[in-house]
Amino acid sequence: MKLTTFLILGIAAITSFTVYTSFTLYTRSHTRVEVKNRRTGAVICSGKTVRSAVASALRKHLRLDDADLKNADLHSAHLRDAELTGADLTNANLDGADLSNANLTSADLSGTSLSDAYLKGTTMHGADMHGAQLRGAELYDANLEGANLRGARLGCAESVGTQLGGAELNGANLTDADLSGAFLMYCSLWHANMRDVKLRGADLRNANMGHAKLTGADLTAADLRGAFLVGADLRNANLGRANLTGARLRGADLTGAALTDASLTHTYLDTAASGATDLFTSDLHNSSKSGSNVLDAVKDSAAR
Repeated sequence: MKLTTFLILGIAAITSFTVYTSFTLYTRSHTRVEVKNRRTGAVICSGKTVRSAVASALRKHLRLDDADLKNADLHSAHLRDAELTGADLTNANLDGADLSNANLTSADLSGTSLSDAYLKGTTMHGADMHGAQLRGAELYDANLEGANLRGARLGCAESVGTQLGGAELNGANLTDADLSGAFLMYCSLWHANMRDVKLRGADLRNANMGHAKLTGADLTAADLRGAFLVGADLRNANLGRANLTGARLRGADLTGAALTDASLTHTYLDTAASGATDLFTSDLHNSSKSGSNVLDAVKDSAAR
């Protein structure tokens, strides 16, 4: 009797364990992560992980507009040509991701990590990218017009030909970034760190770079007409052939700056710091220079 009872209990225990294990494995294998529309709550796509869900959606040519992808791990993901208008990618990991020609218009990329991401031709018009990490990202021909990049880090980013007109980059870190030929008209770069940035031939008309750090910056042939550079640190910057017509440089530090063949017509240089070099061929016609010694710099250059 005792043996029979023991056997029955043992069989029951084994059966229960088998059923529990099977159920657990079934549940795990059928657990799906859903990516939803952050506005309507409708399911856009699903998969075992967010990565697989997104990949599946792209294979089916589904749009991911307004997708809720907060904190998603999409590092090194292939998101070429993805439609992500209005998507929420707050604090997502997109390091090394391929987002070339993707549409991220008005997307929320605040705090998102995009280090070494490939963003060639990507549209991020009006996107919120404050605090985003873009170090080493490739932004060739990307469109970031009207984007908010306040406090973003773009150190060493390759941004040749990028459209940044009207973008807000106040306090952004652009150290060593290559923005040659970029369109930055009306861009706000107040207090931005732009040390050693490359802005050769960039369009910076009416850009606000008040108190920006531009030491060692290469602004050769840049269009700075009407630019606001009050209090800017331009020590050792190269402004050769730059067009500074109507620019405001009041209180700017031009120590060691090169302005060979630069146009300074109607430029406001009042109280600008001394020490600028290679000014001899610059056009200073009708420049406002009371309180500055730019003319002394010209004379020194001529004497050499």
